[in-house]
Amino acid sequence: MGKYIRKRLLQTIPIVFGITILTYFIMKLAPGGPLANMINPRTSVEAINKAKEALGLDKPILVQYWNWLKELFHLNFGYSTFSGQPVLEMILERLPATLLLTCTAFVISFVIGIPLGVYSATHKYSAGDYGLTIFSFIGISIPSFFFGMGLIYIFAIKLKWFPTSGFGSASFHGTPWQEFCNKLRYLVMPAAAMSLANIATVMRFTRSSMVETLSQDYIRTARAKGLAEKAVIYKHALKNSLIPVITIFGLSIPNLFGGAYITEKVFGWPGMGQLGVDAIGNRDYAVLMGLTLFTAVLVLIGNLVSDILYSFVDPRIRY
Repeated sequence: MGKYIRKRLLQTIPIVFGITILTYFIMKLAPGGPLANMINPRTSVEAINKAKEALGLDKPILVQYWNWLKELFHLNFGYSTFSGQPVLEMILERLPATLLLTCTAFVISFVIGIPLGVYSATHKYSAGDYGLTIFSFIGISIPSFFFGMGLIYIFAIKLKWFPTSGFGSASFHGTPWQEFCNKLRYLVMPAAAMSLANIATVMRFTRSSMVETLSQDYIRTARAKGLAEKAVIYKHALKNSLIPVITIFGLSIPNLFGGAYITEKVFGWPGMGQLGVDAIGNRDYAVLMGLTLFTAVLVLIGNLVSDILYSFVDPRIRY
C-alpha cells in the first residue's frame, strides 16, 4: 500500500504541471485582462505600459508562464490585481468555510444516498422504489441555484426557520453549543442545495449495483444457509456493491467544488466559490488561477483516497 501511495503521489507531479499549463493559457485566452478594470478613457498610454511592465505583462507569454511557475514553487500564487492581497492568503482565508460546506454536503450525500439506494434495490418495483426513482430524476434535473433559491423563499422568507445568507452573526454570543447551533442554521440550506443532485446520483448507483449483486449465486447460497436477511443485505451484498459507489466518491469531489461557486454566491457563503465568482467579475486572473490550481490539488487528493478505499471494500483488489 505504501509503495502504491508513493507511486500515485509521484504521478501527480506531471498532472499538476499539466494543470498549471491549461490554467495559465486558458486564462490568457480569456477576453480582457488584469488591466481591464484599471483603464478608463483618461488613462494615458504611458500609464498603461508602466502597469504592464510592473505586472510583467510586457514579456512574451512563455516567459510570463515560467515566472508564474517559479513563484508557485515558492508557494507564492501572486497578488490580486483588484485588492492587492496575496492570492494564497485570500484562498486560505476562505478555505475553511468551503471545506465545511463541501464536506457536509459530501457526508449528507452518502449517508442519505446509500440507505435510499439499498431500500430501493431491496423493494424493487414497489411504490417506494418508483417514488425514489422519481425523486432521483428530479434531484439530478433541478439546477442547484434554482433549488437554493426555492429553499430561501420557503424556509427563510416564508417560514423564517433559517437565515437567508451568510455564515453566522458577528454579534451573536453564547455558549459553545449555542454558537454551534447558530452556525448550523446558516449551514443547513446551502448544504442541502449542494447535496441534492449528489444524493440522487449515489442512490441510483447504489440501487443498480445492489440489484445486480442480489442476483448473484453467493447471495442465494447465503439465504439458503439460513442467514438473516439483514446479514445477507448489509454484510454480503452491500459491501460488494460499493465499488461503483466509491467511484462516485472520487467523481463527487470536483462536482461539489464546482457547485460551490454557484451555491456560495446564492447563499452569500464566504468561501472559495464566492471568491471565484467575484474574481471573474473583477477579471482578477491571479486569484482565478490560484483557485483553479488549489481546487485541482484537492480533487487529486480525493481521487487518491477513493482509490485506496477500493482495497478496503474489496479484498481482491491489491496494489
